[in-house]
Amino acid sequence: MSKRDLNLEDILKEYDPNAPVEAAEAPGDAAPGPAQSGTAPTPPEEKPAAQSRKPRQDKLNRRAPANSVKPSDIKKPEVSFINSAAAIEAAQRAKMHPEQEKPQANYDTVVMKRPAPDVDYQPMIRKMSNSTRAKEMQSRKRRRHVQFTYERESPNGMPTRHTESETPPKRKVRVVVEDLQDPNKVPDSIPETFLETPYQSVQPTECVSKAEKTSIDLSAPRPEDPSELDVKFSGERILLEDQPKRARGLDNAEDAKAVRREIFELRSSLSLRVLVLGLLAVISGYLALADSYGLPVFANMRLASSPRSYIAIQLLFGLLGTATAASVIGGGIRKLFQLRSDCDTLASMTTVTSLAAAAACLFHPGMVQNHVVHLYMPIALLTLLCNGIGQLLIVRRAARNFHLIADRVADHAVVCVENEKRAESLTRGTIGDFPILATMRKTERSLDFLRYTFSTDLADKFCRMACPIILVLSIVVSIFLSILRASSLESSLCFGLCVFSMCFAACACAAVTLVTNLPLEKGTKKFIKNKAVMLGYQSVDDFYDVNSIMVDASALFPEGSVALSSIKIFSDTKIDDAILDAASLTRHAGSVMQGLFSDALVGKEGMLRKVENFAYEESLGLCGWINNKRVLFGNRELMTGHNIEGLPTKTKENELTEGGREAIYLSVSGNLAAMFVVDIKANKAVRYWLKELEKQEICVLVRSHDAIITLNRIAQLYDISQEMIKILPSRMHEDYNTETAPVKHSNSSMACSGRFPGFVQLLLGAKSIRAAACLGIILQTASACLGMAIVLVYLSMQAYAELSASLFMLYHLIWTGVTLLGVGTRRI
Repeated sequence: MSKRDLNLEDILKEYDPNAPVEAAEAPGDAAPGPAQSGTAPTPPEEKPAAQSRKPRQDKLNRRAPANSVKPSDIKKPEVSFINSAAAIEAAQRAKMHPEQEKPQANYDTVVMKRPAPDVDYQPMIRKMSNSTRAKEMQSRKRRRHVQFTYERESPNGMPTRHTESETPPKRKVRVVVEDLQDPNKVPDSIPETFLETPYQSVQPTECVSKAEKTSIDLSAPRPEDPSELDVKFSGERILLEDQPKRARGLDNAEDAKAVRREIFELRSSLSLRVLVLGLLAVISGYLALADSYGLPVFANMRLASSPRSYIAIQLLFGLLGTATAASVIGGGIRKLFQLRSDCDTLASMTTVTSLAAAAACLFHPGMVQNHVVHLYMPIALLTLLCNGIGQLLIVRRAARNFHLIADRVADHAVVCVENEKRAESLTRGTIGDFPILATMRKTERSLDFLRYTFSTDLADKFCRMACPIILVLSIVVSIFLSILRASSLESSLCFGLCVFSMCFAACACAAVTLVTNLPLEKGTKKFIKNKAVMLGYQSVDDFYDVNSIMVDASALFPEGSVALSSIKIFSDTKIDDAILDAASLTRHAGSVMQGLFSDALVGKEGMLRKVENFAYEESLGLCGWINNKRVLFGNRELMTGHNIEGLPTKTKENELTEGGREAIYLSVSGNLAAMFVVDIKANKAVRYWLKELEKQEICVLVRSHDAIITLNRIAQLYDISQEMIKILPSRMHEDYNTETAPVKHSNSSMACSGRFPGFVQLLLGAKSIRAAACLGIILQTASACLGMAIVLVYLSMQAYAELSASLFMLYHLIWTGVTLLGVGTRRI
């Protein structure tokens, strides 16, 4: 039988399981084979119909894709991305219009549909448990906010008493009080003016009467006296009038003159104090050494020959030292009773106890002559001397910083981003810890200059804990030993006072005032060279834990870093017009390339054209309208994206930009106008401080409006890792502008001239100064603990004669030298 031509219907029927099965072909229908020549073919062996059709029927029973899937159903698989714009929009539409939601298409089993993300989801960086800033912020909020609860008042203004059955909700009024002397302490009493008008819950029946008394019709004159109004606010006036002198800033020329005069008066008086105390400490110490080691001295000044004269001379030296440092003694004792001890308190207690013991020994000179007790006046004078030197260092630092602040040289305040959400958003993808983001903000006036200069430091915090402990131990030891040696009341009292002064002399910590002021003195001398100012140790507390900074690209590429190599003009564009358009656009954007045209525009800045509808296209370049013409200034991708024709070939561009240069194109009204070939160089000072930031693992956030400023280029030019740099996207430029916008007043504890080296040097200096101060405090703590241990051991063995004043004087001199060596060798 001849072959049958098959069409598409026959083929589809063959693979259709529902089509009728055709009868088996007859043997005679088979095509003749090679054996047919000459002999008849042997008929095939007959088989059952079911067996002959089984293999074919298995193929026919398989699911045909042509019938199960229609061509219109074939689509690309839908894949969802977490936090994608499409997913968020779909979720929003589903929430707003649930009735319009269409059923989702059936996904293939391989593609997994993830749940739609929450629209309000904001990834938050977990506050690390060891984060210092997270702990300090929580404790500061608890200390600086005091809540006052006022009861609801009756219509006549009197508070009502609520019974157990009637407990209306209380109205809570939060009053934030700031202690201008000590920012970490809430004052014990609050000015009555803040509480002058408590909250009154007005009943509906008295609305008319209240409105008549609390409202003013501005359209017509009213005879009421403003003082009769029941709402008064004079908090700002109180804060300004009651503000202490040291908390005021350099608001005007008169304040600046007053601060200057106060600084120089303090420096003169402290210099005289240090001179007098140094002379008294040397003479008193020499008399003690002469008594112990037989040094030459006048006969009437020797303890062995004239004990009463020796005691009187030591007492006289102590009184002279007390008169010289009367402000230190008085302030230290007052702060002890106020539970706010500081370095002055430790020096004051050592001096006062030594004076009391010397006065008691004046009536029992035999106890001193027989070395039963000792006079520790040299240790007291040494402590006052070191305290005076520390205060002199503070005043010298203030005089050094005053010129930069008063002359507006350091006009950029160093501040931290206080908005936590904004800081997390800006630093996302750079650090894993709680973000402490620092930046610069231009300011006209700096406030609280003297307040930050004389702020509490780490040594004061140490003395706040150490002084009460030493006082309690001294009282217990002196009373216990006085009872054991109760021969007579007068002798026991004299012995107890001498033991009391001995405990303070052993724990005097003579160099505790220097552990913070010496690093600050060393650091401020270096900061001044870069026109940067660190006012006091408050600066260290504020910025020692900074882990990221935010600057503009112009800080990394200052003037002179970007140079113009050549210009190529296209079509009939005039070179003057091209330069003016490019200069106007870059000046308006604050680009690092605005300095390219400075030489061509010297004396012609008034010719710059106005830019309207400015926009920055991410990583591409600048766009704006000048004289009703659209001007583009960016890289090759920007021109290609806006369909600008006439661009040079890529090969030609590579020839013009050999040596790491960049090609920037300018187009006006859709026509290519010019090509600028620029050369970018790394600044040496910026390179050094970026290296230092990389060592400290501090990330740098850069705001840029230039297509030539990329992560790869910054990393190559300054030889740093790309992981520590982040180019802020254009959507975050508004947050950057908010945090760096110029302000009229600023109360920051650090300031600089706006240059990158000075800014970074201050932040790294705060870390170094804190490390040095912590080392000094550890050494002074060790000296105090060891001194008290020595006293207890010798007293337990009743070896009173060994605990002489010369021994403790040499002991403190050695510890002072070790402390100064350890603190002074630290790199700032």
